[in-house]
Amino acid sequence: MVICIMLAIVFEQHWVLEQPSSSVMAATPWFLHLRGIMVVFESTTWMSEFGADTAKPTRVLYWGAELACLGAKCTHPPSWLWCEYFNASGHPVKQQLWRAHPQLVKSRDAKGCWLSKAAAAYPAALNQAIAVAVAGTGVCQKQ
Repeated sequence: MVICIMLAIVFEQHWVLEQPSSSVMAATPWFLHLRGIMVVFESTTWMSEFGADTAKPTRVLYWGAELACLGAKCTHPPSWLWCEYFNASGHPVKQQLWRAHPQLVKSRDAKGCWLSKAAAAYPAALNQAIAVAVAGTGVCQKQ
């Protein structure tokens, strides 16, 4: 990763690095060094704002691209959601939660699939917004 970003810098190319908001990668020595030699922009967005089924906050670090469309918190209203999971003792738990999006872990959808699987997918609208910004063909926009 470091080599790719350094090459982008040497050749004066835009770069974007997406990480889960809980990632500590931005605190690693190599990234701290990078921040010491150049301005690195950072934005946190919620994938649900780009069409994902789950909120999944994500951090985007970038340089040379206009990613102003990122950074909005989730605006979806809460509702009652049904959650099923197994507790630490292995017993099934069924409950309703008042939330805007399904719980990411320990929950299944109506078809019995784990919701964490949906959280792993990147919404097409987010990918397109980043690609347009990096290609320099315009400012990213939520669709």
